[in-house]
Amino acid sequence: MTQKSSKTRRGLTLMETTVTITAATIGIAILTVTMGAGLGDRTGFRSAANLFLLGQAHDAYAMDWMGRQWTLVPDEFDEYDGSILVYNSEVRCLESILLGNDADGQLWGWYVGGGLCENNVPGDTGYWNAIGDTFFPPYPLNNNAESFGSRLLYNARGFRDYVTGKTYDPTFFQPGTIDARLVKAVFEEDVEWPGPYHPRFNGGSSNGQQSVFMPGYSLSPSAMWGVDVHRAPSAGGWQDPRDTTGGYASPSVDQCLHPDLKTRMVERWWIDGAPSRFNPFFDTGADDGQVNRGFVPGVHWHSNLGHEARSQALFFDGSIATVRTGDAYEDDLRHQKTSGGDGLWSRDTPMGPDGHYGDMGIDAATSFHLLTTDGIRGRDFLRRGDG
Repeated sequence: MTQKSSKTRRGLTLMETTVTITAATIGIAILTVTMGAGLGDRTGFRSAANLFLLGQAHDAYAMDWMGRQWTLVPDEFDEYDGSILVYNSEVRCLESILLGNDADGQLWGWYVGGGLCENNVPGDTGYWNAIGDTFFPPYPLNNNAESFGSRLLYNARGFRDYVTGKTYDPTFFQPGTIDARLVKAVFEEDVEWPGPYHPRFNGGSSNGQQSVFMPGYSLSPSAMWGVDVHRAPSAGGWQDPRDTTGGYASPSVDQCLHPDLKTRMVERWWIDGAPSRFNPFFDTGADDGQVNRGFVPGVHWHSNLGHEARSQALFFDGSIATVRTGDAYEDDLRHQKTSGGDGLWSRDTPMGPDGHYGDMGIDAATSFHLLTTDGIRGRDFLRRGDG
């Protein structure tokens, strides 16, 4: 005889109630404002709403993890030269970066293995080592520094659970960009792929194909490194985290000294007012002279590649504002004059003196947010402007 179990209906937790009320409030506010707004304004409001929810997720994560920021690497990683293979063989097996199953049931992710890992992990030592170098640190310490890193993987399993259960949830993607459509087409059958080479049909084996999963907002990688990595020139300049005690230890949020001036997340793409839909300096395949073609139709302009670019930004104090790239550039010049040459961002990182794709922009190179001097203890602006 089986006994029918009775379930007691539980009430909403404080967090669930807060998120529900907040989401409803944001929805009403956006609806009210956007009814008379243009397309650019509407996408900006939607993006700000995404950043608000992501900010709430960061706060919830910090509550669960003693005030820490999300990261993929262990604090003591410098003791193992930042090597996945060494760490996985001597300490424990780090979890692979898993994204989820696509519409064909294939599990997408970047896998890592090693001596203490299970024997059935896909790949080999060369592949695992490349994944560890390319995707686990905030940005790679090699010539892939501008393109990859965990700063663009918070929608993988782990942190994403504080937001939603789906890698391709719209919250992760900047409205008005092609990103959300691309990633949704991988996971859902009835979404048309806008390019000739669908990664799901090609096996999803290349890192380039899987880059379509990267969200539309970048975490500040400089704030994810240990506090002694992004030193000012007068303090010795940028330090290799592999040679720096605690170089990989992601700082706690309370170490931020200028929470109203240090950005935490910024839109990746410059859409409104950009010179063109896609940046012609990026080639994703064969180029027909108009639109880059390949596994993605093209790459938008990065938000730091023009001084008139305006981006939605989440600051460490939880506020959201529109920031102008040119304001960061001008503040950097002012700061250099009063600090003896120390700028607001590092020029001596693996990204080179031009910083984040500075050679592919239309104005003087500007790498605020991404390469902030002093990391989480630094600031990206001297004051908050009007955006």
